Amino acid sequence: EDNPTNGQHTEAVIGDGDLATQVLDVRVGDQTVDIWAVRVVADKTPVVEFTAPPKNMSGGRLGLQYEVKDDYALSTLKLVIRHGEGWPLPSGVASAVFSLPLPNPGGATGKGRTTRDFAAHPWAGTQVKVSLEARDGAGQEGKTEDVSIALPERIFNHPVARALIAARKKLNQPGEAAAADVTTDLKVIAHRPQHFYNDTVVFLALSVANARLRHDRSAEARGDVQQILWETGLRLEDGEFVIAERDLREIHERLEKSFRDGADDAVIERLMD
Repeated sequence: EDNPTNGQHTEAVIGDGDLATQVLDVRVGDQTVDIWAVRVVADKTPVVEFTAPPKNMSGGRLGLQYEVKDDYALSTLKLVIRHGEGWPLPSGVASAVFSLPLPNPGGATGKGRTTRDFAAHPWAGTQVKVSLEARDGAGQEGKTEDVSIALPERIFNHPVARALIAARKKLNQPGEAAAADVTTDLKVIAHRPQHFYNDTVVFLALSVANARLRHDRSAEARGDVQQILWETGLRLEDGEFVIAERDLREIHERLEKSFRDGADDAVIERLMD
């Protein structure tokens, strides 16, 4: 093809089928323009491994240490979590996937460590299988073997909060029986308001969660109810002001990101409100 300087260029992909190639020659018609000796080297699959077993850091936090290696450069590193019984998430997704920081962005090798908070995750406190997956620029993937662990969870002291978190875990199990069991649990808790300080907000949350489970058997409803039970457990354990402080911190982080990304004024105004 003609380029702006009236020269010519051509493009070709060198793949695994060219590994035995030793000479690259350029021809125009029957005339050889130039010849180069070449050695085609295969792009190897990335290697990733845990350098220490995943560790429960308390409070629902999971500590990870890992090492990645590639012959060129890595593009992504992910943590993949699957339920120990093979159950999908309430949303219907088979696994939970989280991006991890590359230890040497743009580089080929490096060691890294990070901590992630899984206290609010639906599978917190249950047996899961975790693995790491690394992808290079060519799209090749390398991964570790599965490691079985109990996903860290937050420990609740308030008895009603503990009961709500236990009901939340039950909703991980597929089938109508689990949902029916949880509606019974919530009804029993709601009928003893003195156990949660006669808190109207807690009572309404229990009523909404119960009604949602009874009238909506979808996976989305289960996920929504799990979130309601988590928020209600936090209210009982920490109090409403701690939850408000957490929400304010999250909105502050979203505002910072919106400013960095040049978000629309309407988005920023809504977050400010």
